[in-house]
Amino acid sequence: MSKRASFAEGGALPERETKDNKPPQTGRYDRKFIRARLDLEEWVDRELRKLYKLKPGDDDYDLPEIDLDEVLAEDEGDRPELIKNLIAEAKDTAEVPFFVKELMKKLNEMQKMKKK
Repeated sequence: MSKRASFAEGGALPERETKDNKPPQTGRYDRKFIRARLDLEEWVDRELRKLYKLKPGDDDYDLPEIDLDEVLAEDEGDRPELIKNLIAEAKDTAEVPFFVKELMKKLNEMQKMKKK
């Protein structure tokens, strides 16, 4: 086998087969799941701002960081307690049970979506 390049008439490169011209494939993403995850994270952020009574433009340095992956790694029965501990310093304590209940519901829905 020769290591020389061969050219078609006129000096043009020979055409490659169609399959070689395709761009490399990246991993496939479930856009619906990614969108749902982003929506959930935005909802958590909005609700935390309400629980801590922050106004638009206020710094959110005092907000706790709720890592959804960390919450999902816990047993389902331990999740509400973990969330309650993370938001223990919330100013609107009357809304904490509602927030925890809604977050658990949304996490369960997201997990069901991921399993499909």
